[in-house]
Amino acid sequence: MRRVLIPTDFSKVSKNAIVYALNLYKNTQSSFTIIHVYQPSIDTIQHEIVDTSLGLHAVKKDNMNQLLLSILSLSEECNIELDSSLEIGFTIETIVKMSNDFDIIVMGSTGSNNIINNFFGGISTGVASKSKCPVLLIPGNINFKPLQNVLYAFNIKKLEEEVLKSVVDFALRNNSTLHFVHISNATNKNDYFSKLPDIKKVSYTTSSIRTGSFTKDINKCIKDKNIDLLIMATKHRKFWDKLFHKSFTKKLAISASIPLLVYHKK
Repeated sequence: MRRVLIPTDFSKVSKNAIVYALNLYKNTQSSFTIIHVYQPSIDTIQHEIVDTSLGLHAVKKDNMNQLLLSILSLSEECNIELDSSLEIGFTIETIVKMSNDFDIIVMGSTGSNNIINNFFGGISTGVASKSKCPVLLIPGNINFKPLQNVLYAFNIKKLEEEVLKSVVDFALRNNSTLHFVHISNATNKNDYFSKLPDIKKVSYTTSSIRTGSFTKDINKCIKDKNIDLLIMATKHRKFWDKLFHKSFTKKLAISASIPLLVYHKK
């Protein structure tokens, strides 16, 4: 049973991510846990979390019940079990801690909190970079459609078996063509795909791009190949930090056009 964790702030964007996920995992033996984390108060003297929300929990519970009711019909149609939870704590830390018990996290790219003002900002960045499981980020303006073309961009020297298996399984499950793109600073044209494991069951292509022209080349690739979803995996913290830096992502047109599936390797 695939365990899917979906944080929500009860916004239209976060609900859209739930609807997207229900369609994506339709009839796949998956169970969803929808969580809402709300901020605690802090005792400035003892530095402890203090629950002074009083009636706030009741309001949050009502919001959750309304959300579950609004997606009940679709969840039944998709044959997906739904569970929910209200958590008091710090949003990123709580979600990351829970990620140990799930196979994937699905999140909307923005929410009702004004701090989260761009695709990679705030909570999405924190969760994607610290999560113990993959994170799927869904732009708020994206509706689900069959994933015909999936792009897997990576900057590691070789394709790691664990990540590769997950990526290939994802492509097979969605009947997608998988496009491998290697990101490198190297000037020589090494064949990073010469030892590509036997994945004949999935249709795939291979290509390489330079790190220095990443934003330009990756966007061109997405446009030329009609990419429906981007998958990224990296082991290098510096590259990861650069990827999520605001000045970098502002140049990345993909942030508002397609979902991003993140594999973070420490």
